[in-house]
Amino acid sequence: MRNVSLGIGIGFFIASVIYLVPSALATNAEKQINVLLNSIHVTINGDRIGADNILYQGTAYLPLREISEKLGKTVRWDDHTRTVTISDSQKDDSPPIESVNRGNAAGNLANRGLLAGDSHWTYIAYKRHVANNSQEDGIYKMKPDGSEKTKITSRVGSYLNLDENSLYFVDNGIYRISLDGQNEIKLNEKGSKLLLVGDWLYFSEDQSGIYKMKKDGSEKSKLLDMGALVDISDNNLYYLLNNSIYYINLALRY
Repeated sequence: MRNVSLGIGIGFFIASVIYLVPSALATNAEKQINVLLNSIHVTINGDRIGADNILYQGTAYLPLREISEKLGKTVRWDDHTRTVTISDSQKDDSPPIESVNRGNAAGNLANRGLLAGDSHWTYIAYKRHVANNSQEDGIYKMKPDGSEKTKITSRVGSYLNLDENSLYFVDNGIYRISLDGQNEIKLNEKGSKLLLVGDWLYFSEDQSGIYKMKKDGSEKSKLLDMGALVDISDNNLYYLLNNSIYYINLALRY
């Protein structure tokens, strides 16, 4: 037999809730009890509960958080009132913006996004000489194994973003081009740090702030007066201003 002092913490044992919460709210006192570590196995819908359970006065007690989350519930602990709250998990039918199709990986875009691709084709911007132009300069597409290399435009783009129909990139403005190199359209006269998320293009525009517009160049609007676009994740837009990183929540702002 082991002498165990039960306190509400990350584990949230059911015994703790029964014996501690009512008295804690009234007197903020804890009760010390003697328990046995149990040896029974517990499963929920075929999933075994890995944490220890305890035996107290003939009743088995299990970790409250693990049991609740296995049953699809949300568990929250308020340290100020010493209260455990169990509620149904909230399901939002509208997916967070990061779960929608992105035009390129955040890490790649941080390196000027000179490469983009899918399971069928890889698109890469190439410039032979930094200071001089060459007939080889441009954006190419090729199979993931490097075969079937084809030049689709002579523009040496950066911040390449890809969807199922078009390639978007920056080259003294923002362009859209069909995946076969046809139908090149200039969507905006200025722009850098281009990021495609869902149906929207997000970009910085020199020193005048951060904008968004539809993939066809319509509905352009300013999001911020200052700052350089960094990334978008979980409905948050992150940007750089005065050597510091800030963010705004797009869902709350609009």
